[in-house]
Amino acid sequence: MASVNKRRWSHNGVEKEAWIVRYVDHSGKRRGKTFDKKKDADAYKRKVEADMDNGLHVPDGDTDTIKGMGEKLLRHLELRQLNGGLSRQRLYIYRLAFDRGVVPYIGNVKLSELNFSHLDAWWLELSKTSISERTRRDYLKCLKVLESFAIKRGASKKAVVPGFIKELGTLPEKPIRVLNSEQVGRLLEVVEERPKGKQRRTHAILRCAVHLAAFCGLRFGEIMGLTVVNLDLDAQVIQVRHSLNVFGELKGPKTAAGRRDVPIPSHVAEMLREWLRTSFIPNERGLVFRTDGGGDMALTNFHKFCWKPLLRRAGLWDEGGDQYHFHALRHFAASFMIQNGLPVTDVASMLGHRKFDTTLQVYAHPIVGGSRRLETAETMARLLLVSDTRETQETLTP
Repeated sequence: MASVNKRRWSHNGVEKEAWIVRYVDHSGKRRGKTFDKKKDADAYKRKVEADMDNGLHVPDGDTDTIKGMGEKLLRHLELRQLNGGLSRQRLYIYRLAFDRGVVPYIGNVKLSELNFSHLDAWWLELSKTSISERTRRDYLKCLKVLESFAIKRGASKKAVVPGFIKELGTLPEKPIRVLNSEQVGRLLEVVEERPKGKQRRTHAILRCAVHLAAFCGLRFGEIMGLTVVNLDLDAQVIQVRHSLNVFGELKGPKTAAGRRDVPIPSHVAEMLREWLRTSFIPNERGLVFRTDGGGDMALTNFHKFCWKPLLRRAGLWDEGGDQYHFHALRHFAASFMIQNGLPVTDVASMLGHRKFDTTLQVYAHPIVGGSRRLETAETMARLLLVSDTRETQETLTP
C-alpha cells in the first residue's frame, strides 16, 4: 500500500514543506513522488493503489513520452526494414504519421498518463486542419501500434487508443465511382490515338495499362510490377506475383490470394508481345515496363502526364469535381464480369480477394441495383401473382 508523509525542511532560512507519496512497486523497488499540496498527493496515492491492484501501474521514472517511445518504435521498425521484415513504404508511412500528426500535438504526453481527454483534444485539433478524416484515422492506427509496442516492453500497462477508435465508429465508405461500359469504350477508343508530342513508349505504357486494368482488373502497382518470366502469352495468362511500390520495391502480395493467375484476352496478349518486341528495356529484375530512362513509372507522374490527359481527351474530366482514379478501371472490370454472369467466386479469385464477400460488398452492390432490382421484383411479382390467380380460379370453379 502507498503512504503519504509530510516533509519539512529549511533552505536559506526559509521553512518549506511538501508531501511525499511512498510505495513499493510490483518488482519490490521503493518508489516516491513529491507534491506541493496534500490533495494532489492523496489523489496520486489513490491512483497508485488502484493501478497496483489492477496490474496497470508503471512508475513515472520508467515510462516514456509518446515522442520518446515513438523514436524507439521507429528505430525498431528501421531494423525490421533492413532485415526485410517491413517495406520501406510502410516505414515511411509510420514516420510521416508521427512527424506530422502525432508528435506535434501530443508528443510530450506520457504514455502512462494518456487518456480519452488527450485523444479528444488531439482529434479536435486535427479536425481544424486540412487533414482528411481518413488520414486522421491512419494516425490513430499508428498510435495504436505505438501503444501496443510500449505495453509489450513494459513501458505502459493500458491500451486507450482501441477504445477511442471504437467510440469514433466506422468511417462511412465513400461510394465507389465506377466507369460504365460506354465511358470505358470511349477511353479504349481514345487511348489508341497518340497525342501530338507524346513520346511513343510513354503512350504505349498508358495503352497497355488501360487494357490490363479494364480487361484483367490489375492494380497499377501490379501492372508496373509485371516481370517477363510471369507472362505466359501463349497460354494467355499473367502470373501476378509482385507489386511495385512508390520506392521501387518489388513486393509480394499481402495475402496468399494475391498470388494468382489471371487470364488475358488475345488482343491484350498481342499488345504485350508488341511491347516486348519493340519497347522492352532489359533490366536485372526483368520488369516489363520501364521508362525511356530505364526507371519506374511513378503513379503520380502517370496520373499527371498520362491518365489525366486521357480523361480530358475522352471528355471524362470534371473540372472541380470528383475525378475518376485509374483504379476505377479495376472496379469496372470486376463489376462488368459479375454483371455478365461470371461467378463471384471466380471474380474474387481474379482480383486477388481472400474472401469473395469482399468482392460482393465492393463490386456487386453498384451493379445489382436500379433496373436490375426492379426487373427482379417485377419477375417475382409476375410469377407469384400468376400462381395466386390460378389457385384462386381453381378454388372458385364449381
